[in-house]
Amino acid sequence: MRYTENNFNKKDNEYTNKIKFLKRSTMFAENESNYSIDGTNYPVSTIWREVASTALALADLADWFDRYDKDGQNDNDEVVFVRKNSFEDGLDNE
Repeated sequence: MRYTENNFNKKDNEYTNKIKFLKRSTMFAENESNYSIDGTNYPVSTIWREVASTALALADLADWFDRYDKDGQNDNDEVVFVRKNSFEDGLDNE
């Protein structure tokens, strides 16, 4: 699959928005403030879960950028995805 500048810009926009969300959520969690979304208050524990989830999503996006950049060094527009063994894969083998 070939990625265009448009694909890169979408990922960059998503990355930027997630970083802003992570910073804002971390600030609320550190201050032990309730977080209100659409009129519903969420406790601090829920905010920390969102922080962790967002951090994992950012790690995935950073991996995408690493693969995109690495591929660009080879003068090839196609990004090759290599699936790494994960902890979850090990659970499937038991």
